[in-house]
Amino acid sequence: MRKILLTIIIGIFLINFTSAAISNLGTFKQGECISLIQTCVSCTYNNISRVVVSPSSDVVLQNVVMTRDGTFYNYTLCNTTLLGEYHVNGFGDLDGTQTKFNYYLNVTPSGDKGVLGLFIILIAGAYAIGFIGFFGKHEWVSVLGGLAMMLLGVYIARYGIDVYRNFMTIGFSYFTIGLGGLFTLVPLIEMIRGNY
Repeated sequence: MRKILLTIIIGIFLINFTSAAISNLGTFKQGECISLIQTCVSCTYNNISRVVVSPSSDVVLQNVVMTRDGTFYNYTLCNTTLLGEYHVNGFGDLDGTQTKFNYYLNVTPSGDKGVLGLFIILIAGAYAIGFIGFFGKHEWVSVLGGLAMMLLGVYIARYGIDVYRNFMTIGFSYFTIGLGGLFTLVPLIEMIRGNY
């Protein structure tokens, strides 16, 4: 009897725990419009009460009526200049009872998330090739490493590193572009002079 009672209590706890989970709409690119959606077969309305960006807690949107198309409700959010996690809170009238909904989405500079390890490998590889070529007096390796560093620097200046895009990543990108230019131009000038 105790095992059955314990199983029922654990089951109720797990059902409550999983129903309280907030779903993820996905990861989107900064500055692009995002369709905030909600589906409900028996609702006559769905409204967004608030969209808040974490960690800054800025309110991006408040008290908006969603457009209805059958059982599909939509609002297109185009104010996505802030980076971070957007929390969407709203309510609808499911079977005549006001029901809350919430989910979240992420906005990153490139629309990608979780690629920090790849960035570290690319940065380390480009810098290693550039340094080995430049200080090892391998002119073509230095040129290729320098070009790779400049391309990587331009990408980081435009899209940031993973979910980070701030003054530090932009400064790092300019440093990478400058160092890559040095690793490219000095060997090319020396090869033209015949001194390398």
